[in-house]
Amino acid sequence: MKVGNLALFADQCRNIVTVAALVAIATPALAVDWNLASPYPEGSHQTRNQKLFAEDVTKATGGRVRVAVHAAASLYKLPEIKRAVQTGQVALGEVLLGSLTNEDPIHGLGMMPFLARDIKDARVLWAVQKPYVAARLDKQGMLLLHGVIWPGQSLFTRKSINSFDDIKGLKFRVQDPNTSQLAQLIGVTGVRVETADIPQAFLTGIIDGMFTSNATTADLKGWDYIKYAYEANAWYPLNITFVNKNTWAKLDEKDRKAILDISAKAEERGWGMEVEETSTKTKLLKDNGVTVAAPPAALMTEFRVAGKKMLEDWKAKAGADGAKLFTEYEKRRGK
Repeated sequence: MKVGNLALFADQCRNIVTVAALVAIATPALAVDWNLASPYPEGSHQTRNQKLFAEDVTKATGGRVRVAVHAAASLYKLPEIKRAVQTGQVALGEVLLGSLTNEDPIHGLGMMPFLARDIKDARVLWAVQKPYVAARLDKQGMLLLHGVIWPGQSLFTRKSINSFDDIKGLKFRVQDPNTSQLAQLIGVTGVRVETADIPQAFLTGIIDGMFTSNATTADLKGWDYIKYAYEANAWYPLNITFVNKNTWAKLDEKDRKAILDISAKAEERGWGMEVEETSTKTKLLKDNGVTVAAPPAALMTEFRVAGKKMLEDWKAKAGADGAKLFTEYEKRRGK
């Protein structure tokens, strides 16, 4: 090739590179669409919080990451969600932390009746438990994003009760290994029922009672099938939201940082929403004819005995990490 032709060829190459660079600068990165699978009702504070999280992600990333929230087990049922995220079938998932207890007892500590005396204790417990949960998810190819509390758990029945003798032999909804153990200890038959399926389960006689929050029961119009709510505030369940690490790694550093900041905001907002939920939804239950009352003394005594037994069993299974976690919680919580 002649010298002149070589110079012309070089100029053309430089022009192509320049144009390509300009196009790359002018063309925004392709947007990615993430699906978030959740088993919880549309009206719950958990779902409302997730939708705000999704909106914030879109805004903060300039539309480069768009999150669609699929509530009420419309994408996957609760037992399927973690595996779906782990295998990359869905980017994000939300589950009840206690539902993972069979994988590792560390996940079940917050489900022990009366371990957390109130929402302040529940905050301390999650602060201590969070690094342990994050480490376990990390080993399984997932990144923990945020954890949001549920209101304290009440006992819901069709009839008035004074002790656990009044419900022996009945069928109660369970949602994780811990509530299954509680059902055995109080003499009822545990039946696994997804949150979205609770109304149908009551109306068709599949279950006669349940432990859950006033908020969940109000969201599902519990007055159609429940007459009594005994506010024990027995434990404060917690939902965790997590993302597939391979999916996460495809984002640039700026967007990852933005989403982590938004997750921290979602966690704080969700805990604040819980307080409002308890007050608003309890009033809604009362306004629709549900009798909301403190548990009778005999019932609370039996309940606490069951809680102590569950905690003893948990300690026996939780190993060295469990002992460290429990000791740290007790120290930070105080008397």
